[in-house]
Amino acid sequence: MFVILALDGNEYGPVDAERLKGWVVARRADARTQARRSNETEWHTLGDFAEFGEVLASVAGAPSGLPPRFVYAGTPVVERAQGTIFVPDEGAFADELASRSRRLSVRSCIGRARTLCRNCFGSLLGAYLLLFGFIIAAGISLAVLEAAQEGASSIGSFVLTPVIAILQGGLIYFYINRARGVPLDMGAVFSGFKRLPLQLILLSLVRNLFSLIASIPLIALSFFVGRALSATEILANPRFKEEMEKIPPQFLEFIGSLETLSWVTFAVLYALLLLSFFGLFWLTLSWSFAEYLIMDKRLHFWTAMGVSRRVVGRQFWKLLLLLIAAMLLNMLGALCLLVGLFYTVPLTLAALAYAYEDLFCGENQG
Repeated sequence: MFVILALDGNEYGPVDAERLKGWVVARRADARTQARRSNETEWHTLGDFAEFGEVLASVAGAPSGLPPRFVYAGTPVVERAQGTIFVPDEGAFADELASRSRRLSVRSCIGRARTLCRNCFGSLLGAYLLLFGFIIAAGISLAVLEAAQEGASSIGSFVLTPVIAILQGGLIYFYINRARGVPLDMGAVFSGFKRLPLQLILLSLVRNLFSLIASIPLIALSFFVGRALSATEILANPRFKEEMEKIPPQFLEFIGSLETLSWVTFAVLYALLLLSFFGLFWLTLSWSFAEYLIMDKRLHFWTAMGVSRRVVGRQFWKLLLLLIAAMLLNMLGALCLLVGLFYTVPLTLAALAYAYEDLFCGENQG
């Protein structure tokens, strides 16, 4: 049995020699990949093991030391203070992942999540409560600061937003590993601070920016409706009606044409509002697994967004069904005096972790 050390710093294995040869053939490891026997502690290169000489000789140009769940063929690797960031070709990488994706099943994801909850519900709930408790404590602290000093709340919110983004990444990392059967303590919720925190913050900022852009038609429409209501109140004033009788008919015709133009403006703004809403809805679902890719595969945030969008796009409606099912489960939990949420939230988070495994880490399309 063998264990390999990937570029992301994670160990994969133990696996037998035949499976490891399969990874070599699939270009998930090469002669330079760090490896060791499972009963030993000293690391060697895979090329040092005679049993892999033949398969290594038959494969040329494979990337070195890559995690076995995915391929980084020809990947530029960016070394930063925060660690290794992978920047693969977005289209090729997404195609590689999608080619090995399993068919997404709502029943399967929720069923496996229920099994996971039965086996380790305490740690799943504890990790979520750790994050939830931090957010509640931070919110109370901000309220106290605002009461004590004007403007302090705004500064606190500015700091809290990226911190929550990092903690959410850590919670996702915890659930991914629990879904894989990797035992992690609840301290892993804070792993986002060590594992690409800047990428998580940038992802959060870009998402918020797109949300702001999508809200522009709504703001404009609200302004337009407000002005129209004010004009209606003015026209209803008796004194204004008396003054209207003194205005030349030609000017009134001009005002009428402006009213028609206003309704055209209203219709255009309403259409833009609908387009921006559905566009933001599609992007939000398409980027559902960007944090997962940053935390699990150490991708650059922009690459993670693109890869998530491309892979999710192939099973978009199935993911939508899963998210609707998750929403309904949490609504049922909320109806049970909110106590049910302590079960449904970990359940749905685990279901999303399994959905990520099926879409981005599948070994086949079964």
